[in-house]
Amino acid sequence: MRYAILIFLLALTPSLRAGVIYVNANVQGGNSDGTSWANAYPELNVAISAAQYGDTIWVAQGVYLPTLGTNRNFSFILKNGVRMFGGFGGTESNLSERDLELNETVLSGDIGIPGDSTDNSYTVVLCTAADSTTVLDGFVITGGNADNPSGQTTSSGRSGGGMYLTGINPSEDTRLQILNCTFFANHAAFFGGGLYIRTNSNGGATPRLENCIFR
Repeated sequence: MRYAILIFLLALTPSLRAGVIYVNANVQGGNSDGTSWANAYPELNVAISAAQYGDTIWVAQGVYLPTLGTNRNFSFILKNGVRMFGGFGGTESNLSERDLELNETVLSGDIGIPGDSTDNSYTVVLCTAADSTTVLDGFVITGGNADNPSGQTTSSGRSGGGMYLTGINPSEDTRLQILNCTFFANHAAFFGGGLYIRTNSNGGATPRLENCIFR
């Protein structure tokens, strides 16, 4: 009986741990532990690393880079089961309070020299093996430049400058939801400057896109 109860509690663990993680590039002070707007993480990738299945990340207006360095291989790598929402001003307590037009939240590949695309990240957002609970909602994705001179033409770094989706499990596609996102000024040497969806023997991707703009 005790063993059965333990198994039941372990099964509930992801939902019990699920919570909101706060990110604000312009936060002043605080503990930078993501527990509130006052203590928001200033860097999005730190929040993604801390997130677990079932968590939600709220991201305030601002520009976010995959790395503060110059390594072009860095991307925002989405985690399975994590929902990411942009469009916040940094004071909201409900998702319905965000304003996507007023609080533009940008995921940019413009690392290195500002305005010089030749040293930008190859791919801004990367996602593999994500189920339908995974959400990217309310972001501007820009500045990806997939011009890596090496690798297969359909690989990340050569295709999918803005976003690259693929699967790593033949039995299950990547099925994330991409909502209210704008893709612009992304480039790829081969396929999908804004978004590339790859399907092969290792699995594929069948995302849901709604209210997204490509330009």
